[in-house]
Amino acid sequence: GGGGGRTAGVVGAAIVYDVTQPKTLQRVLDQKLALEASNPAVPVVLLANKSEGRNLSATDQGQLDVMTRENGFQAWFPTSAKTGQNVQMAFSFLAVRMLEHEDVMVQENGLQSG
Repeated sequence: GGGGGRTAGVVGAAIVYDVTQPKTLQRVLDQKLALEASNPAVPVVLLANKSEGRNLSATDQGQLDVMTRENGFQAWFPTSAKTGQNVQMAFSFLAVRMLEHEDVMVQENGLQSG
């Protein structure tokens, strides 16, 4: 295997963004790009963490909407590790996407081997 392949074979991912640290957003995008390089089309959700007691402004939400669309995320969820807000929902959503993704992969591979 080539170097930096520790994310190879990933079937789904959740990348956490700390909403109290807007500067970390660039790191999130870098992680997403690195992941896509080794796992094209893998479903990825963005978790806007530490949302507890801090309603995201409409501007923040709009930016996250645009960012997820432009950068190929499946969706974003305002989450809280502290309260558990949306964590279950985000991972349920991701699990469904992962299974759909696996189905597609299996179908594509099946067609090739035929």
